[in-house]
Amino acid sequence: MTSRESEPLPKNSSFLVNPRSIRTVLSNPGLILDYLTLRRRLSRFLQVSESSLRLWQRELYTSKLPAQLMNNWQRLVRGSISKYSGGATLGPANEVLYLMIRALRPSVVLETGTAAGFSTAFMLQALKDNREGDLFSISLHDMIDTGYPDQRGQVDLIRTLTTPRIGDVIPSGLRGRWHLTEGKTQTELEPLLRRIGPIGMFFRDDDHKAELMHWEFSAVWDRLSEDGLLVSDDVDWNGSYREFCEERGLETFSWFGRGAASRSDL
Repeated sequence: MTSRESEPLPKNSSFLVNPRSIRTVLSNPGLILDYLTLRRRLSRFLQVSESSLRLWQRELYTSKLPAQLMNNWQRLVRGSISKYSGGATLGPANEVLYLMIRALRPSVVLETGTAAGFSTAFMLQALKDNREGDLFSISLHDMIDTGYPDQRGQVDLIRTLTTPRIGDVIPSGLRGRWHLTEGKTQTELEPLLRRIGPIGMFFRDDDHKAELMHWEFSAVWDRLSEDGLLVSDDVDWNGSYREFCEERGLETFSWFGRGAASRSDL
C-alpha cells in the first residue's frame, strides 16, 4: 500500500511542475540549479526530512489556496498578476514561507509590508494547518502607479499595482489569526515588539531602503526565539541583508531573491 508521504504531489504543486514557475526559471538560466535543488536545500536548512516537506506541500495544495488568491485578485483588480510581481506570488517563493512555518511551528510570526497579502496568506495558511500561532503585520497602503526604483534604477513591479486595501486577497477563513497594524514600521515596530514576546519567524518585505532594512533586522534579531528565523524579501536590492548576516557570522538560505538566517546557527 502506498503511504501518504510517497504519493505524487498534485499537478498544481509549484515545485517542478507548476508551468508559471517553470517559465520563470527557464527565463533565467542561473536559477535552474537553485530551482531543481530547492526542496533538498530547504530540508537541510530546516533540518526536516524531504518527505515531511512533500506531505506539507500536499496539504497546501489540497487547501486550494493559490486558486483562491488568484480568484480574489482577479475579482478585486481585474488586471494581470504579472504586473504585480511577475506571477511569483503563487510560486515557490511563497511556498517556502509556508513550509518554514510548518517546520518551525512558531507561536508568533511577524511581518512588515503586507501589500495585497499573497505572502501573508501563505503564512496564515501554514498557521492554520499547524493549528497554532498568530501573524502580526505592520503595513501601509502606499503603493504608487509609477513604482519605486531600486539601487540599479529598475522599477519594483510589486509597487505598480495592488488591491484597494491592505491584505485584500487574503481569504476570510484565514483572517482569524491575523493582526494588522496600519502605520510606518519606523514608529510601530518597537511598540509591537514589546507586546508580542518572542518571535518564531520574522518576514521583512516593506520599504527597501538599506538603512531601514538593517534597522529592522537589528531591532528584531534579539527578539527571535532560540530557533527563530529572520527572513527577508529582495535581499539583492542592496547590501544590508548580506552585511547584517556577515556581522554575525550567519549562514544563510536563499531562494528566488529571498534569504533566511536562523538563530540556531549561533
